[in-house]
Amino acid sequence: CKYITAHKGSAPQAAPALLAGTLHPHQLEGISWLYLVHSFDMNAILADEMGLGKTVQALAFLVLLQQHGVEGPHLVVVPASTLENWKRELEAWCPTFSVLVYYGTQREREEIRSRVSPHVLQYRPPPPPPPQGTAGAGAGAEGETTTTTTTEEGPAYNVVLTTYTVAVAKR
Repeated sequence: CKYITAHKGSAPQAAPALLAGTLHPHQLEGISWLYLVHSFDMNAILADEMGLGKTVQALAFLVLLQQHGVEGPHLVVVPASTLENWKRELEAWCPTFSVLVYYGTQREREEIRSRVSPHVLQYRPPPPPPPQGTAGAGAGAEGETTTTTTTEEGPAYNVVLTTYTVAVAKR
C-alpha cells in the first residue's frame, strides 16, 4: 500500500518470510493496509467478496507482526462453524506458530484453563521506538531483543483461537 511508505516505513513487497506460502498481489496490498492501520494504533476489518483470501491475509498479518517483534498471543475469534478451518489454515500457513484452541464444553474449557498459566497469556506490547533524532536513545544493548510476554523464552502461544460464543461466556 503506497500510504505506508509515506507515513510509517516500507510496505511489505513479498509475503512474510515465515509464512508457508505465497500471496497474490491483492493479498499483499491487504496486509500492507492492515500494517498501516496497526502502525497508527487503529482497528481494521477486512471485508470483500468470499474466496479472495481474507483468512490468509489475516494470518499473513500475524506473521508480519511476529517479524516486527510482536509475537502475541493474538486472540482470534471466529464463528464456531469455521473453527476447524481456521485451525487447519493456521497449521498450513503458520507452521511455526503455537496455537491454543480454546473451545469445548464448560468442563473442557475449565481443563484448558487449569493447564494454562495466566501469565503465559499476558500480552505486553513491544516498547515504542526511540524518538526521531535520538539515535539509539532508550534502545537496549546491541543484539538485545524484546518479547511481548512475561515468559523468558517468548510466548507459549502465538494465537489463542476461540469462538464468539466462548469469548463472551462467563467461564
